[in-house]
Amino acid sequence: LLLRSQHPAPPPSPKPQLAGSVAVAPIPASPAPGSPAPGAPAAVAPSPRPDLPLREADPSEAQIQALLQAWLAAKAAVLAGGEPPQPLANLARPPLLRRLQAERQRDLAAGTTQEITAKVEELQVSERQAGRIVARVRLSYGDRHLDASGKGLTAVNQMRLTNSYVFGRDEDGIWRLVGFRPTN
Repeated sequence: LLLRSQHPAPPPSPKPQLAGSVAVAPIPASPAPGSPAPGAPAAVAPSPRPDLPLREADPSEAQIQALLQAWLAAKAAVLAGGEPPQPLANLARPPLLRRLQAERQRDLAAGTTQEITAKVEELQVSERQAGRIVARVRLSYGDRHLDASGKGLTAVNQMRLTNSYVFGRDEDGIWRLVGFRPTN
């Protein structure tokens, strides 16, 4: 006679996410300065989670914007020393993940974090081909560096940017950010 425990097994420990040849280890989340304590009610109801990873064969501008906003939020979380709300490997290709990881490692070595705000204000698809989309995006962007205690080391640098973002659909059917460049 076999008896089964009525207690569930403990959850497995977090494992690094693999993105190509880049291992992106989960970073324990810590509350951002000014965020409510765990368990406290949120001041604003969270927006609905976009359907990510994006697998739609011909995504709409709204779906591309949701993917870009998810990448910007994930990048901000990592540079703040936290855990991204979405798996990075579902949002961007390995070269961008390596670049983000290198930037975070430089901050860790310096004992700093970054506080970044980025919001897509306008997105217009300027090129669409099978497996490739280019979008011209206007966004508001702000950043500053913080020391280990959360004290600002730099003033908030707030600006409006216009960039071109390139998205590609990979063999697994997922759309990911490939790269970006400033646009006039």
